[in-house]
Amino acid sequence: YPSIGFSTNKIAAFKPHVAFILAKLVGLKTSITLHEFSSLSKRAQYFLKIFKLADYIIFTTQYEKNIGEKTLFNSAKTRLIPIASNIPSCQKKEKKFDLVHFGIISKGKGIE
Repeated sequence: YPSIGFSTNKIAAFKPHVAFILAKLVGLKTSITLHEFSSLSKRAQYFLKIFKLADYIIFTTQYEKNIGEKTLFNSAKTRLIPIASNIPSCQKKEKKFDLVHFGIISKGKGIE
């Protein structure tokens, strides 16, 4: 759930919510990844409450995970999966391949 990228288009902002509800209605296990959670307003965080029903809530940094657990989510459901920009680089001899995923690229978001 790339929260900041969806903030400019209110209809697009609820696509993950609709997909999540449909998945739950048909009995699928669900995981949701929350980016930039700590930078969201209380109002924006309110709209994430439905994701408390997810089987797992994934955060990309320990800081974000701590904030999520403190404010909204049960720690038994939270997981930490660092993204490439948050993982320290390795020595050349250890590096076997590069893997890059850009997710959603939107106007004004830029590419890191």
